[in-house]
Order: sequence, then structure tokens, then C-alpha cells
Amino acid sequence: MLIRYIHLTLLVIYIKLTVQLLCTFAGVCALFHLNDLQNDSRILHFERVGSTSLSISENPEFRWLSIDDAVQSVMDLRTPWQPILPHLSALLLCFYYLPAPKQVMELGLGGGSLQRFFRYHFPKVNLLSVEYSSQVIALFKQWFNQGYQDYQVLHQDARYAIKEASSQDLIFIDLFAKQGTPDFVFTEEFYLDCARGLNPEGLLAINLISGSHLQSELVLDILRTLNLNFRVFSVPGYQNKIVFACYNALPAIRYDSNLEHLARRYGLNLNAIVALA
Repeated sequence: MLIRYIHLTLLVIYIKLTVQLLCTFAGVCALFHLNDLQNDSRILHFERVGSTSLSISENPEFRWLSIDDAVQSVMDLRTPWQPILPHLSALLLCFYYLPAPKQVMELGLGGGSLQRFFRYHFPKVNLLSVEYSSQVIALFKQWFNQGYQDYQVLHQDARYAIKEASSQDLIFIDLFAKQGTPDFVFTEEFYLDCARGLNPEGLLAINLISGSHLQSELVLDILRTLNLNFRVFSVPGYQNKIVFACYNALPAIRYDSNLEHLARRYGLNLNAIVALA
């Protein structure tokens, strides 16, 4: 039994090292870290809404939105469409399963990273972003819009907007409250509404920020109850868990030429992604 355990342990280590080497040979960059924002930074805008503070900061490379001192969104000033925060590389693996969505809904606008990404790579996609905060929408328009005029942003609570959704190919769930992910994102009612908003072949792409393993497991239990198949990914160095869910089978994502092409095409950092289930 001991020899078998040692063999299994060595096999796991070998697989992890192989994946790391493959990612390096694929040309992906080092994992972005929030400390990268501190060089020569300055505050462009600050406001307080009730007990919540919102700020826009910038250095020679990046501009970012912070809510209560937590960085929510980062934009590369040279390539505004490029996904910067590591969890976005994981979320955008959705194209491995769904290469050409046409109807897309985003719950949680933030600094508009997905708006810029889609306008650059998929200009004909119908993308609607839902945002609860009118102040966040105003900051997006002023500091992160980059001149696009055809964006669609709905000022509404996501838990109510999703009830009106239908025939969506792809729904991103990337919601943030003062203490992390809002409580309603851990309810069966919310995911039932999300599932009803998809077309039969549609996909949910969920970003969970949870300080508790039990909360993440609660979401997975809800998805099982709704008969949704799912895959889970973590982001090294962050609390994010990325979950893809749909009614169809979701094969494991393997490193192959398709994944390498996907990463190169969309600028995804494969070092930011670890498959869990």
C-alpha cells in the first residue's frame, strides 16, 4: 500500500510539473499580481456613496477601479481589451466549450473588462451587462469605455434582471458586494432563474469569491440539484473559484493545440488556472 501511495504521489507531481512546463512553452506570461499596480500610481477620482468608497487609479501601464480599497477591475492602457486580472483568464475558458456565442449576458459590470473584450474580439455579439450601482456605471462610461458607443448596460439588480432573461448562449455571473459575493448568489432560486435564462445549449460562467469552502460546495450542490453538469477551476493566489455549468456534458479541459490556440488568440494566462473538478 505504501509503495502504491508513493507511486500515485509521484504521478500527481509529474502531471502538475508537465502542465506547468506546457503552459510555459505555450508562451503565457507570469501571473499578474495586484502589487504590480503600486508602481508610480496616482488617484484620478475618488467618491464616497454612503459607507462605500469608489476610486479610479492609474500608473503608466494600468488603470483600475477599487471599491472599498478592493481592486475590482484593471485595464491595460495600451491594450484595453486584454484580460488582466487572473480570474478573467479562467472565465474566458468558456470559449473552449462555446466558441461562438451570439447572445451574452453579464451580471456585474465592474470596470467593463468583458465589454471591452467582446467589442474587440466579437463586435457582432449582443452583450448586455447588468449593474446594480449607478455610480459604477458612470465610472465605466467616464474612465473605462474607450470610445465605444454601442455597449448595452442595464441599471438593475441582477437577481431581478435574470428573471427576464431568455435564450442566452452565455451568462457570466461576476457579482461583488462589500463582503465578497452577494448572498443571493448562494441560493437555488437564483441559479434556477439563470438556468431558465439559457438556451438548451447555453453555458453559465460563474466567478465565486468565497472565504468559505462550504459556500462553494453549497453552489455545487445547487447545480447538482438542478441537474446541471459543471467544471470547477481555482485561481492561484486568489480566493476566486470559476465554475462552468450547463445541461450538456462538459469534458475536462486538456492541454492540446485547441487550448493553446485559444490562449494565444485571446491572451489568456494559463498559469492563472488550476482545474479542480
